[in-house]
Amino acid sequence: MAYTDENRGIDPRLIKIEKAAAIAAPAAVKPEFKSAALDWLQRGLAVIPILPSAKTPAVKWDPWLAELSEDSIDKHWTQNPDHEVGFIVGDAMIVFDADTPQSIVALAQIEEAFDATPLWVHKTRRGEHHFFRRAPGTFAKSDAHSSTEHPERIDVKSGRSIVVLPPSTGKSVDMREVEHASELSEASQNLIDAVFRHNGRPEPRPAPECTSRPAGVEQQSAQQRDFELLIELLDPDCGYEEWRTILMAAHHTYGGDERGLEVVDNWSAKGKDYPGSAELSAKWKSFSGHSGATVTIASACKIAKDQGVDLGRIKGSSWETFQVVSTETVGQRESAISPSDQPRPIEADEKPVPIFSRYSLTGCSEELAKEVQAETFVLFPLALRGQATACYSSPNGGKTAVAISSTIGGIKAGLVDPQHVYYVNADDTSNGLLLKLKLAEKYGFHMLAPGHRNFDPTKLQAMLLQVCNDGTARETIVILDTVKKFTDLMDKSKVSGFTRVVREFVSHGGTLIGLAHVNKKKGQDGRSIHAGTTDIKDDFDCVYIIDVIDNGRESGTRIIEFNNEKRRGSVADTVRFSYRVGNGVSYEEMLESVAIVEATEADSGIPVTAVDLDAEAISVVEHSIRSGQCKKADLVKALGKHAGLSKRAAAALLERYTGHVSTLSRWNYEVRDHGSHCYSLLIEPAVMPGEGASDSEAADIVF
Repeated sequence: MAYTDENRGIDPRLIKIEKAAAIAAPAAVKPEFKSAALDWLQRGLAVIPILPSAKTPAVKWDPWLAELSEDSIDKHWTQNPDHEVGFIVGDAMIVFDADTPQSIVALAQIEEAFDATPLWVHKTRRGEHHFFRRAPGTFAKSDAHSSTEHPERIDVKSGRSIVVLPPSTGKSVDMREVEHASELSEASQNLIDAVFRHNGRPEPRPAPECTSRPAGVEQQSAQQRDFELLIELLDPDCGYEEWRTILMAAHHTYGGDERGLEVVDNWSAKGKDYPGSAELSAKWKSFSGHSGATVTIASACKIAKDQGVDLGRIKGSSWETFQVVSTETVGQRESAISPSDQPRPIEADEKPVPIFSRYSLTGCSEELAKEVQAETFVLFPLALRGQATACYSSPNGGKTAVAISSTIGGIKAGLVDPQHVYYVNADDTSNGLLLKLKLAEKYGFHMLAPGHRNFDPTKLQAMLLQVCNDGTARETIVILDTVKKFTDLMDKSKVSGFTRVVREFVSHGGTLIGLAHVNKKKGQDGRSIHAGTTDIKDDFDCVYIIDVIDNGRESGTRIIEFNNEKRRGSVADTVRFSYRVGNGVSYEEMLESVAIVEATEADSGIPVTAVDLDAEAISVVEHSIRSGQCKKADLVKALGKHAGLSKRAAAALLERYTGHVSTLSRWNYEVRDHGSHCYSLLIEPAVMPGEGASDSEAADIVF
């Protein structure tokens, strides 16, 4: 029976619903492993025989690889037709192993983010293997995890790692669009690093040169091969003392080399009590120069027998070598040790610690501080940096106008870098998109839209994860208009998955503002309520519900009210905005007219505007300019001394009332020698305090 597969051409970046056809023959017929092994060899894989229904090699690695050929395969599988097939990945390839639905989705998102399309995918009992060719000069190492403890993590196979191949138990070809391993898609260092960061691991880099190696190098090499066969059969959750003994045995067997650390790290990561690579590495280094017991592979053999492992089932290994071993010293005593003896107890120099310790951030404050944002506004006074903020309103309820005008205001005030702002316009007409795009070009921020420049809303979550991985989340500000285009607000599981990604983005310092719609029916109090499940409200940092107070049909000025339903930080509890509406008012004019209405006087109904609130500070600036203190630095200093404003708030106020265009403008400046900004008063201020600001420029009121 020939070894074949069915190339269905399924895009591996999508979650596949339909299972691929199994490569194995019908249950009544045993697979021809020899034919499969020959086929995989021709496709460029270093095949190796595997014991049935196991991941254990049936031969010693190095001698087998040295003689690997069609003849050696034919000879071995003729004698052992039931041996299954695996291959040693080597340094030229890398295999990503996703064993859960969560890890399959995570791997697809990472591949999508780095434009890496796997051309060779195998199905396993629980998940998928994605095969890649490693780019020249890349660094990688094998990395394994407990699927129970970390279902989102992705196992990595490279170097001296074995991957079981079809038609072995539970393995089948899902997709293969190339004939030879040399034609596989290339895995860049960035892709590899992203997987390791996703797994919570440090980025793989070359290990330092081993400076010491015990005597008997040839014998040591044989022991290393035997140790790698042995450790695969040991339980990593065997208890602290046995676990530590196995680590010490590995340290002796490998002479403290980093290769031994990689072996025990991969093995230990399969257990529920895995302490993490950092803690295990620290333990490994502590064995160097250890003055207590010298623990050898004999102790690991004893633990294996205590766990019920039949060493005789591991063919090709010289376990008789370890029946009687050299002396293993404990303190000042010496004793002959055999596998039937109790392994020499290790001095109790450490006590077990609670499992919570492995996840502790204590000691990482400096690293975390790099991602934490200062409490500064992105949309004044609604949204802070480093937070996720949701604003709900009815269609045409003003949320977009306030979001865009406030963004422009932050840019003009110098508080927001436009190059880091990404406004995702996913709910607009072509004319509306064009109008907003021209504003984005004018003020320098980015505008994204589905269907343009290949932007796909389904990529958003992968993009958020990528900026977390590459360290750019802290500078990134994402505004989603509207959220329903990126998740189904009525599907709790989908919204929950979306908010988990948003929380990770925010935890790395990112800022996200989501605009959404309210329910068509109002609450019992007559106010609007959010549409969809409560997950956005539960998981975002701040949530506002927007109501229209005055639709502006008679006055020509619409007033909307933001009511806070959840807050973190010093954001407003209730704030009103006004802006011009009606025939003859262009979109840009509407944005320029956006103004904060701080409160409403019940008797007169006259809005108290931003000009009223800034009256004292305006007076300070005007007095300073008239007295000859007209440089920006002088005015900022005066505002700090006489109006109690910080330097940032003072600079924002100066910007707010600068220029000739807005009706709020009170002064302007010219650039003189050495780039200094020298201010002068306008002849007639366009608006006096108390007259309102219906035509104010949005950028001039936000700081």
